[in-house]
Amino acid sequence: MIRPIIQPDPLSFHPPGSFRNLTTIYMKLILTAIFALSLSMGKAQDTPGSARTSLHDTIPATDREQAEYPGGKTAWNKFLGKNLHYPDDAVNNVIQGDIVVQFQVNDQGDVSDVHAISGPTRGGLRQEAVRIISISGKWEPAIKNGVKVNSVNKRTISFKILVG
Repeated sequence: MIRPIIQPDPLSFHPPGSFRNLTTIYMKLILTAIFALSLSMGKAQDTPGSARTSLHDTIPATDREQAEYPGGKTAWNKFLGKNLHYPDDAVNNVIQGDIVVQFQVNDQGDVSDVHAISGPTRGGLRQEAVRIISISGKWEPAIKNGVKVNSVNKRTISFKILVG
């Protein structure tokens, strides 16, 4: 049995009380809560050919080492709540785990080269994690020495099913 963590979404397209309805609602809500807690920020990396900072250089307070979602964590969690889905195959087969997604954000904030680098390969979890980053729109690019730069970013998306 899947236990809810927060109240179900009242806007559902499945008949009230149906297993599919409850599973979809609970997984969406659980994922949102878990993802908010498990956000892991990967360190931005320079793209080939760009200047590198030595360990002794200081980074101005206005610099941002990695790209950020516009509006910060609150906006990111809201986006996830509306768009992240726990794949049916993973729910039906109780597949769960952490998916690490790596992607590039250019100096204009465009996301590209999105791919899962670790996590379960079954159940569609990797595909869903890649999909969610791919549709996330423009990001605020990393800033180095006051200049927007390309960066490589990593995010961890945790998929967990509470069975009891």
